Amino acid sequence: MTPSEFETALALIGWKKADFARATDTNQTTISRWMNGHNPVPVWVPAHLNLLIDLKAMHDKHLTPPPRPDKTAA
Repeated sequence: MTPSEFETALALIGWKKADFARATDTNQTTISRWMNGHNPVPVWVPAHLNLLIDLKAMHDKHLTPPPRPDKTAA
């Protein structure tokens, strides 16, 4: 996973690097090193993010209520 792909994946789930750090008990400095390319993104990170992206998609599809009809439109 490239730093750009990592940033894109975080954006897809609506997270910042601090959210990912907190959720995975990873130091923010470590994540910054991944994002600036100083250290490679570990192999577990894309797998974790892909699961979160899939979970968000399922949530959005099945649990987010449909929009209410506009009462002013007639």
